[in-house]
Amino acid sequence: MPGKDQSRFLGVSRAFLSFLVVGGMAFIVTELMLYLAYDSPLLWFLPEKDTEFGVGGVEHPDIRLLIASALAVEIAIVFKFLAYENWTFRDRQRPASLPVRFLQLNAASLLGAAVTVAVVNVLTPVLGLSPYVSTPAGVLVAFMLNWVASSHVIWPEHERHARESGRTR
Repeated sequence: MPGKDQSRFLGVSRAFLSFLVVGGMAFIVTELMLYLAYDSPLLWFLPEKDTEFGVGGVEHPDIRLLIASALAVEIAIVFKFLAYENWTFRDRQRPASLPVRFLQLNAASLLGAAVTVAVVNVLTPVLGLSPYVSTPAGVLVAFMLNWVASSHVIWPEHERHARESGRTR
């Protein structure tokens, strides 16, 4: 008998569908936090927009955008961890402790976060796109990386359930 995690809707696993929902919600969290950190006066202490910044020969035309996009992505990672633990992968094995899983997700998301931040900070100043337009491109690549890490490493499927349902890895 398949475990709860193998339930399917229209041929797609429940875990993948909930991963998509959490990803969509995390995207909204990212955009909201980007707005709050970049366009709203909430973080008044950050540098003004279009403040150039350089370190070791690397220049950035808008340090506020860099800070705001990195902050937005990290807050979305915290949101995703809580949702994965309590909904998406609630029926999966947890080979590591809660703090270790949180660090694993952060480590796995680091590449995705770096991709998202890099895409925003290249497409926005180079192509003149709004950060609200360039963010989805980075988020899509990060999504693919995070699904593989989350579903196969951090919250792997129970081997017993996979064997019982006739599925092999």
